[in-house]
Amino acid sequence: MLKDLRKKLTGILEKGPMGLYNEKVFQALVGLFIALLVMEVSLRLFPAQLSKARLLSAVYCNYRFEPDPFLVRKLKPNLDFNIVGKEFSYPLHTVSLGYEGIGFRDDGINSECFAIALGDSFTEGVIDSENLWVELLEKKTGLDFVNMGEARYSPIQEVRMLQKYGAPLKPKLVLWAFYQNDFSDSYDTNKRLREWMEGKPIHSGSENWLIQHSWVCRVFNYIRTYRRAKSEERGDNSQLSPYPYKDGRLSLVFYPSFLERNIDRLVMQEGCKLTKESLLEAKAICQNIKATLVVILIPCKEQSYWHIVKGLIKDSENYDIDQLNTLMNNFCEEQGITCLDLTPIFREHSRKQEQLYYTFDAHWNKEGNHLAAEAILSYLRQEKLLSQ
Repeated sequence: MLKDLRKKLTGILEKGPMGLYNEKVFQALVGLFIALLVMEVSLRLFPAQLSKARLLSAVYCNYRFEPDPFLVRKLKPNLDFNIVGKEFSYPLHTVSLGYEGIGFRDDGINSECFAIALGDSFTEGVIDSENLWVELLEKKTGLDFVNMGEARYSPIQEVRMLQKYGAPLKPKLVLWAFYQNDFSDSYDTNKRLREWMEGKPIHSGSENWLIQHSWVCRVFNYIRTYRRAKSEERGDNSQLSPYPYKDGRLSLVFYPSFLERNIDRLVMQEGCKLTKESLLEAKAICQNIKATLVVILIPCKEQSYWHIVKGLIKDSENYDIDQLNTLMNNFCEEQGITCLDLTPIFREHSRKQEQLYYTFDAHWNKEGNHLAAEAILSYLRQEKLLSQ
């Protein structure tokens, strides 16, 4: 044993200072490689456990989609992780519904598909599935409502989702949720589709390749992007401050971004045109499969609590908060499309000091989802759309 130790010490001394330095560097690199390998394997194998940490949850959430030439992007199948935000935490599971290479936030089709729900994050839900309005409708009616909503989807993507994945299920009812950012989202989607058709790749370069294939790289990229965004936010003096409000049972923060949703803006006009075209396509698809199309107008937080917001902003009398709803209502009436505007019922309950949205986040909380489900259910019964 002493001979072995003497031999090792002699070998190290013979290497000299540079040899010792190189050996330490090599050992450090090997240690770093092993640590990164363990991280990569853990992030791939244990998403449900690791996503309980808010940072890793945000990373998993950002990469729950993959590029798609028809839909621009789509949810991945068989996801199982937790989404943890500042004021909510819920599990996200996706199923394939028998399709290949795509996921849906749904519990699967138990019998025949009665209805499908299309929309953005208000349909996909920012809450546990048990309290999401689509699942609540399924429980209350005993009929199968399939959730095909995806966060940040536009009407262009929604009609394509209906065409490729919804129509083959032969639903009797199609619920199309419209939100006020749908016009600008349609404009952005159309731009992305044009770029794709022109051969511009969504991802290019070695850095993006690593981000698309390595969870460790995704973590570091998220941290870098987040820090850059925060730095730009601090340096942007043009950003308007939010409007906090707290009184009685209400604790809400309103954001001035809703002021940008003005139909006079060129982006909104082009997006409006694209949205109308998408709805007419959806109408034709529904007629072809003998399904009833129902457009549901979802009010933003500022709309629902307009009686409060108009007292917080300047020149509120010059702003028509309901202009997009009016436009969509009129269009649906002209085209013979059934339309339900949830704004009146949400305003009625907001005046009763009911908190229907999260404090900071723009989406419905548990109470908001339950109110939406009750209002939609009442409307469907009134129009005899559940007995078809």
